[in-house]
Amino acid sequence: MNGSSSDGSGADGVSAVTRQRAEDACTIMQAALGALCDSKDASCPLPTRQQVAAAVQLVRTEVAKMGLVYNQAAAAGAAPTSGGGAASTSGGGAAPTSASSAPSDAEAEALLQGLQQAVCTLCMVYMGIAASDSAGPTLRASLDQTATAAVESCVALVRGAVLGGARDAQLMMLSGFCLEMLEAAEKAPLDSRTAIGRAITQVLKQLADAAKELEEEVQAAAEAAEEGGDEEAAAATTAAAGSDADSDAGFGLFTAEAFSAGQLAVARRVQRLLAAVLGVAKSVVKLLLAEREGLSPEAVEGWESMLYHIKGLGPVVDDLSAATYPPQDAQELASAAEALATSCELLRDECPAAGAASSSGGGGDGAQQQAEEGGAAAPAAALLPPLEAVQAAHRELAAELASAAAGEAAASAAAAAAAEHGEGQ
Repeated sequence: MNGSSSDGSGADGVSAVTRQRAEDACTIMQAALGALCDSKDASCPLPTRQQVAAAVQLVRTEVAKMGLVYNQAAAAGAAPTSGGGAASTSGGGAAPTSASSAPSDAEAEALLQGLQQAVCTLCMVYMGIAASDSAGPTLRASLDQTATAAVESCVALVRGAVLGGARDAQLMMLSGFCLEMLEAAEKAPLDSRTAIGRAITQVLKQLADAAKELEEEVQAAAEAAEEGGDEEAAAATTAAAGSDADSDAGFGLFTAEAFSAGQLAVARRVQRLLAAVLGVAKSVVKLLLAEREGLSPEAVEGWESMLYHIKGLGPVVDDLSAATYPPQDAQELASAAEALATSCELLRDECPAAGAASSSGGGGDGAQQQAEEGGAAAPAAALLPPLEAVQAAHRELAAELASAAAGEAAASAAAAAAAEHGEGQ
């Protein structure tokens, strides 16, 4: 009989019981993920890195078992019969029935139950991290994102292997994707200090990339200018921008405008400002790394605010970098530079006291006074040198823009006077 067998199996050899069990397993795994995302139970024990690794390894094992068993069942179904010929139906010569390409109901139940339990265990381990008193929004968001990727990849594996008939290369791809997501799950941050540090590092990389790109452009333009000739400078600047930049900005139809001498001087000032801002971000990372004892809930709140302002630097740096390329708009440059300097000052104002985690446990008035006098002042003081460098670079850029504006005004006045003189003659 085509379409279904007497035991309720479909054309793919999967019984109605196994299909329903697979749907239930997917629902339960997604429910465990939902419980993690909504977790507010601070009574959950805080796991260690070894416990997280053990939970992830359990899921890895179940993923590998599912892929192995379902591929072995497919291979067994495609194997020739003992008579030496291919397995055939009553019509003769046809491919083997699809019922033999899937594990039995009992085997499928064991695989689904094992994967379901392993995924739920991983979510419970993560719940202990997310529900802790010192878990801030950044840590919870990181855990939610990592767990969602891992759980959804396992759900996709179940739907593909059990319900979709995925085998061989397709099943290997689904299993491999699961293992890739689980590798990230094993490295998930266990505390707010790590989660915030990784988020700041991402912004730091963005700032470094912007500074490096502008540095390369300025260097190429300066070298071309030294060799002489505006045409050579224009050619060098266009070459430095690269074919990728040309295709992104103008689809290869336009060439980059060359820096004039005045614009190149402004670009050098912007370059120094970006380098100073990068120094501030690096100093913030060093302060966070110094919190080796972990962060108290109060300290987490302060560092979340620091992260907020650090993230705000990225778009402003991008705006300032974009405005540096010809043709330059002095007002746009001045506005972006002012916003960047102000954002850096906010970092000093929001910088949490050092040692807040250790001082929050008590210790009397002496300990509190020490935390206020030594701990609160130290971070702000550590940021002073890089912040002063930012302010100095900002002043230099403002002076350069004012000088350029004055030069343009003088040139315009001279041109107007010359035109007026020519008309008088």
